[in-house]
Amino acid sequence: MSKLNQYVNYFPKAIAKEETPEYFGTKIILRDILTKMQTEPEHIRLISTLRSIKDEKEQKAFKNSKLPCFMISGYFEKDGKGSRTAEDLEHLTGLICIDLDPKDPAADLKELKQNIKEEPFVAYVGDSCRGEGIFAIVHVSEPKRHLEYFDFFVKWLDDNGCKNTFDKQTKNINRLRYIAPDPDHYINDNTIPFVLPVIKQSKKKTSPQKPYNG
Repeated sequence: MSKLNQYVNYFPKAIAKEETPEYFGTKIILRDILTKMQTEPEHIRLISTLRSIKDEKEQKAFKNSKLPCFMISGYFEKDGKGSRTAEDLEHLTGLICIDLDPKDPAADLKELKQNIKEEPFVAYVGDSCRGEGIFAIVHVSEPKRHLEYFDFFVKWLDDNGCKNTFDKQTKNINRLRYIAPDPDHYINDNTIPFVLPVIKQSKKKTSPQKPYNG
């Protein structure tokens, strides 16, 4: 069974008035929204409009007020309604999202995108909503070590020639992901969970004890 076939939260837009249907959102299968956003005419129209906006502030305002979004790392609920709050976690999906932005001029995100597809733990790779970065959904073996996985991948990317590409503001377990159609997207339904490597701690050297002559 695909790791992507799990329920997550879906919201019509990122910013919504509290106690409204738009704020609570709905429950959706993650794989369904990842595939639907590729061909849904309204989604494609919204992304085309977003990418045509040149002013950064206007672009951000449009993104937050118009683009549908969803969660990846879990499903959140309170009193039988969808929630946007981390404390209302119902279940973890065992998936984390790595957001990669073109912050390092030397980083080749197109090449990185192709390389990431070859990793057996990667469930999805696609362009970001603005089309300037990419994001990858990773299957992890220990979902409760959410933040430790992020810290590991920061170093992993640095070591692989992509220093400073990782958006460290995306660590939140309830982080929203905007729809982002990508004709070159990649889906892997047969992922192998990534296991954090065991880091051996070096033993502290101690000075030899002097004999007691009391």
